[in-house]
Amino acid sequence: MAIAANGDNVYVGTSKGLAISPDNGLSWKFIDPLFVSNVAVTSIVAENNVLYMVVTDVNISGHLSFVLLMSPDNGRTWSLLGKSLSGSIGNLVYNKTQNRLYFIGPFFGGENTSPFVGHIDLG
Repeated sequence: MAIAANGDNVYVGTSKGLAISPDNGLSWKFIDPLFVSNVAVTSIVAENNVLYMVVTDVNISGHLSFVLLMSPDNGRTWSLLGKSLSGSIGNLVYNKTQNRLYFIGPFFGGENTSPFVGHIDLG
């Protein structure tokens, strides 16, 4: 599960997709980005009316991939920023000063390994 808030808007990512509340949680509606199916939201970032989220996408063969999506209009429309990102994405962080979106995954391997970390420059 993932959660983010921005003003009166609250966003909750679930194993069934993204739920948005425009009134601090009093009412909810589910948003379905149409070009991905069988999605579970793993992370959400909200900055003004722009949303970034990572979803897991299970294709027909059962392969699990991680997809980075962006909505410039509070969830009404979506675009694909990255598909089949290497590793699993556990969290997103937006750096406003650098206009950069960082993503991190879990540690892989033994005790001396580093986490998967990457970024996308947004401007």
